[in-house]
Amino acid sequence: MKEPGTTRTHRCITCRLLPVTRANARALSRLAGGCRFVWNQALADTEDLYRISRMVGAPAPSLTFFSLGKAFTDMRRATPWLAELPFGVVRHTLKRQADAWRRFFRGQGGRPRFRGRYGDDGFTIPDRVRIAGGRLHIPKVGWVVLRRRGGNPYPGGEPRQVYVRRALGKWCATVSHEVDAQERPDDGLAVGVDMNVGQVAASTGEILRAPDAGRLEARRRRCRRMVSRRQKGSKRRDRARRLLARASRKLAMRRRNWHPRGIPASCRQRAHGLCGGVAGAGHDGFGPGNRGGAGTAGEGEGRAEPVDSCDRLG
Repeated sequence: MKEPGTTRTHRCITCRLLPVTRANARALSRLAGGCRFVWNQALADTEDLYRISRMVGAPAPSLTFFSLGKAFTDMRRATPWLAELPFGVVRHTLKRQADAWRRFFRGQGGRPRFRGRYGDDGFTIPDRVRIAGGRLHIPKVGWVVLRRRGGNPYPGGEPRQVYVRRALGKWCATVSHEVDAQERPDDGLAVGVDMNVGQVAASTGEILRAPDAGRLEARRRRCRRMVSRRQKGSKRRDRARRLLARASRKLAMRRRNWHPRGIPASCRQRAHGLCGGVAGAGHDGFGPGNRGGAGTAGEGEGRAEPVDSCDRLG
């Protein structure tokens, strides 16, 4: 029950997921593969319907979650091994596809793409999340272990949804908790946060700098040269591509981890400006340069996110 002066909101945390046994690891891979199969099969069918409707001049077919769910029921009946996978988890894959189609028709994004076999697999547990004793229950897979440095920062929160994905051979779980947060009045001190900045200037004069990523940048450049110089289709090129993906993922994770840890400190200090390369050469250490320096006036063309409390970044 909500306490006075609080509001219900969601907070997400990412944990390392350990299958514990080989049987659980195989079951996780099978479940993620089944979700990928359903996504690609449904996307192929909808692509055909969309192309035919454009050829004959008919209106675009209905690509809502309801219509895709009906097609999934027929697909599940025609594919016996799909019946062995949890219905709700696999069906929720089409919810993401329906959202992607809706954004495409509204001009807010591109067309949904097919998922490769060697990409980052994943699935979502949409409801009835069971977490107890640092373990997560996955339907028709069993209990798996969740590990996170520092533990769960929201022990009193209620888990609502879990997104499980495999990145570079390791399983991770992003758990969405519904928690009580203190209501804060709007004091007019909004801070613009650029998701690509490398330095934050606080009102106290302190400069909060992002971690040095020079070595990771150099490693990624070496991996790119390795990929470009090796023969296409060879095992050495595939090995170099995996090394490049690993270096790029480490670089992205370092940037992603710095934003929620470094920027809220500047929010608490009432940061008055953000800049990518205040004392440097205009680069933030994570990419080709600052894509639009966002400040309190919201200038620039980068991906700036206005926030009115540091809780949104914490």
